[in-house]
Amino acid sequence: MRRWKFLALLTSGVMAATAVAAPAGASTAFTDEAAQEMRDQMATLGIDALTSDALITKLESGVLPDSMSPGATPVSTETVTRPGGTETRQVYADGSVNEVTVQAPRVMTVKDPLAQLQGAFISECYRSSSGSYVYYSNCKVEYSGIMMYDSFRADYNVYKGTTARISNVYSHSILVFGGTYSNVQLTRPRTTQSGSLPAVGRLQYSVQPGGVLPMSFTTWTELRVKGTSATVHIG
Repeated sequence: MRRWKFLALLTSGVMAATAVAAPAGASTAFTDEAAQEMRDQMATLGIDALTSDALITKLESGVLPDSMSPGATPVSTETVTRPGGTETRQVYADGSVNEVTVQAPRVMTVKDPLAQLQGAFISECYRSSSGSYVYYSNCKVEYSGIMMYDSFRADYNVYKGTTARISNVYSHSILVFGGTYSNVQLTRPRTTQSGSLPAVGRLQYSVQPGGVLPMSFTTWTELRVKGTSATVHIG
């Protein structure tokens, strides 16, 4: 769904598209309700009505939009820092869009009334430190695309600014516009950074578009933490 205020601590997010299966099929149609759900979602991404209709027609022909296709390269990428984080937005040649987010942390202090709360009870991302460790708690990771929105929260820490570890991933949310999802997995494929390989937290699920479209695919959103850099990748 795509958004950092980490600046010196964290680099801006990168979206890396990877392969999703999308078999070409005969021309079919979304239901009116499914098509309208996608139009509404694309409007929130700033996609105009003509482009939205063209993207829906593309999907109805059994072809994934560029933002969901393996190997497609965005024609523009923009990263904007906002009070709540930094938004990274990628626009593709056919007008489709991807956005990702990692929530910016607040510094937790002893006087902070939420300092004693844990997990889901904390409503924001917090940063604290102890000795050689810097901790990030309850940080929200988001992806927003033309057909899907997903998010999850993560706790992670960085040791001496060089070695990162994701201690927990939880509280996921998934919306599929014009379709359904299944086979949800929220995992930590790599809990601790290993050399140049980042710690990874991943939300993965299968998407079934609405109507009678002859396609389904698996998609994922990953938080990757390496040293003081936290980025979001999608595939």
